[in-house]
Amino acid sequence: MNIRNTKPSPRNNPGYELSRKVKEYAALHHLWEKGQRIMVAVSGGADSVALLHLLHGLAPILELELTVVHLDHGLRGQSSMDDACWVEALSGRLNIPCLTGSRDLAAEMKAGGRSPEEAARLARYAFFSEVSGRTGFNTIALGHHADDQAETVLMKLLRGCSPSGLGGMRASRMEGNLRIVRPLLAVRRWELREFLDSIGESFREDLSNQDHRFLRNRIRHELIPLLEKEYNPKLKEGLVHLAGMVRDRDDYLKDKLRDTFFRVISESEDGIKIDCKIFSALSDFEQGEVLRNLLWRAGVSGTQRSYFRDLKRSIEGQSGRRLILPGGVTAFRENDNLIIKTGLSSRRDQEFAPREVPIPGEMIIQETGVKIIVRQYPRPQSIDFKAPVDLKQYWETFPEGGGLKEYLDRDRIAAPLMVRSRLPGDRYRPLAMPGNRKIKDILIDEKVPGSIRDLIPVIEDRKGIIWLAGYRPAHRCRVRKDSETILEISLIPL
Repeated sequence: MNIRNTKPSPRNNPGYELSRKVKEYAALHHLWEKGQRIMVAVSGGADSVALLHLLHGLAPILELELTVVHLDHGLRGQSSMDDACWVEALSGRLNIPCLTGSRDLAAEMKAGGRSPEEAARLARYAFFSEVSGRTGFNTIALGHHADDQAETVLMKLLRGCSPSGLGGMRASRMEGNLRIVRPLLAVRRWELREFLDSIGESFREDLSNQDHRFLRNRIRHELIPLLEKEYNPKLKEGLVHLAGMVRDRDDYLKDKLRDTFFRVISESEDGIKIDCKIFSALSDFEQGEVLRNLLWRAGVSGTQRSYFRDLKRSIEGQSGRRLILPGGVTAFRENDNLIIKTGLSSRRDQEFAPREVPIPGEMIIQETGVKIIVRQYPRPQSIDFKAPVDLKQYWETFPEGGGLKEYLDRDRIAAPLMVRSRLPGDRYRPLAMPGNRKIKDILIDEKVPGSIRDLIPVIEDRKGIIWLAGYRPAHRCRVRKDSETILEISLIPL
């Protein structure tokens, strides 16, 4: 009797095709290498649970080292805590380490005036960065899929955005020193649900995803089904395809225009310069991109068509003509150059010299309009750490955002404590980041307009900077398990 091999083909195994698709997508976009250490953000919902199982299956093949991260936002009471316990149990079943954290998001929303979605996003990324700093895992995988991409593109279109905004989410990007990867952007939501059914895995349902007060939920449950039924049954595929074309276009244009920017735009002590002769020889499209880059460098936010029109008139006009833009930015033609000066190019009106802050004690900085209060006390059993604020939003709308507060290890502070404006070359190592960063680069990455950068207090001790107000404190002064005395620094708007 012939005995047939009844071992199933890998192609018949549950999830084989989906796993292959994810593996090929990751290879195409260089999301990881063999031996990569990856955090996997798992909320307990279907998408992130499917992502975890898929990466768990690929881990032996690609020699991936995984760890699960989960943040309890504290918005749904016992249900949120149950989610955390469920994720820990799932990680235990798969023999994957799990790190959890919690935030009082309701308090942060009240203090910062943010929407629940924005507050939750900021809290998650702050938590991911903290875990990255503790573990050395510098890559995190998120469970966004093709349906999420379609919703994002449509939402941006409805709200109004630049052409680049229609590119939606990228397969990978940097958030500070943390690399964010999205391996599922080529996968549909229904594929993930079918995969979980095929392996008999459950997941947690977040009822807030059904709350129609949130724009994304209305787009997901109302607008897209209507458009698919009445206008285009393949709407999502079209939106995802559009996003891919826009991203390809942007990548191409960045490479093509890089040399153009260098030829036309330069920086000096006088400010940012445009060579008017070279600019005039460019195409209308190139001129628009140069001006967009110029306004971004000058810190002019919320750019309008009138800014482009007025700048072109200044470039084409006579020497000496002056143009005033938002945020104290000025532009004037001088011979063959258009010179852009931010409100702080002269910097003497708003920057302030170093001054000592007593420990404990308080002082007022009239230039910035804040009172600094410093306290020290024995470490309490628990400390209400706050996530960093959105620097751009906070200091643009100051003092509407309220006060700031940071906690440090008093025994690691080398008095005296000083406060001042930023200086050229300022750098420090922010909390949970692997190395030093220039304050200039932090402010650019956070999109803080040039007109207000010198208003942000920089606090330092004898060894260097310990806090850029509103951003992360210095890693060397962080509160540790063995910290005995807390230094509390508060900034209160006058």
